Amino acid sequence: MIVYLLTLLILPFYLYAFRAWQVSRLVATGLVVAGSGALLFVWIPSIANDFAGALGVGRGADLVIYVYCLLSFMLILDLSLKIKAQHHTITRLAREIAVGRALDLERHEHKC
Repeated sequence: MIVYLLTLLILPFYLYAFRAWQVSRLVATGLVVAGSGALLFVWIPSIANDFAGALGVGRGADLVIYVYCLLSFMLILDLSLKIKAQHHTITRLAREIAVGRALDLERHEHKC
C-alpha cells in the first residue's frame, strides 16, 4: 500500500521537471534523476543499500537523506533564479515608468 502512495507522491516531480525544463535544464534533469531514483528505491528498497554501499555511505536510508538534501538544494536554486529574473523585470519596468514620467513632465513644462 505504501509503495503506491509514495509513487503517487513522487509523480509530481516529473510534472515539475517538465515545466522547469525551459527555465533550467540542470534543475529539470536533476529532478528527473532524483524522481527516478526515488521510484527505484520505493519499488526495490534493497537497491538503496546496494547503492549506498557502492558510494561509501553506511545505509540506504542515509543515502536517501543525502539525495533529499541535494534535491532541496536544486529546488532552492531554481526558486532563487526565478526571483532574480523577477527582480530584473521589475527593475526594468520601474526604469521605463520613471523615464516615461520624466518625459511627460518635461513635455508638460514646455507647454506652459
